[in-house]
Amino acid sequence: MSKQASLLMGIPSPDLATLAISAGYTSVILDCEHGFPVDSAIRAVLPAVHNAGGRCLLRITRAAVDQTAYFADIGADGFVLSGPREFADVETILDRVHFAPNGERSVNPFVDAAGEPGDLAQLYRSSEDLQIWVMAENRSFIESMDSVGGLYDDDARAWRGLIIGPYDLASDLGCKPDPGDPDLQRAVRRYVQAAERAGIEWGIFVRDGKTLRQWQSLDLDPQYVVMGYDRDAWFQECRRRVWDVLEDSQLDG
Repeated sequence: MSKQASLLMGIPSPDLATLAISAGYTSVILDCEHGFPVDSAIRAVLPAVHNAGGRCLLRITRAAVDQTAYFADIGADGFVLSGPREFADVETILDRVHFAPNGERSVNPFVDAAGEPGDLAQLYRSSEDLQIWVMAENRSFIESMDSVGGLYDDDARAWRGLIIGPYDLASDLGCKPDPGDPDLQRAVRRYVQAAERAGIEWGIFVRDGKTLRQWQSLDLDPQYVVMGYDRDAWFQECRRRVWDVLEDSQLDG
């Protein structure tokens, strides 16, 4: 499988989301945990991303899990669950996004996810195609994963994998969010090993290619990379370009 990259977005802009897909990201993740508005902005971004050929996922907190069925109905391609403490948190979101007998989501074949109104088969396919990722951000969840390995065998309620969040994980551990920190390295390796045992994918959040290469130098090379933040990428590139111009003008002067 070739490496895939997603952009974590906090700016509610269909144009920026479209440009991200055009630039090479396979998907965008709307960060509803850290400021992306949970309102009509999501409805505006979803079709823009789809028309550009990408996928649009939503990062949500445990407190917002009850809204996932609504977001799935309007066309979200998946969810990234932030900060689970135990495997029961994952079970809850799986309940919300799947139809009976694998969950408790209400069936309405006239919503956006059905495509043509009344297309029940497409609605069910959209549910099966949902990507459910879980943020690996604390010590509690890895211990819960270690104790419930058998639950991964249910293909009808499968979840895609783990996204390791070094910033929150380091905060939980009381160490630095630096790939060189030995405590963080141990925790990341433990999550990677748990994902491999479970037969699920794993990815990691990185600020840029330099950070990713630091992880790769430690033999930790994810196939899925979440990059961000969009504010950071926009700011860094604008600053690079403007100082390139300003420095040239100063030299000319």
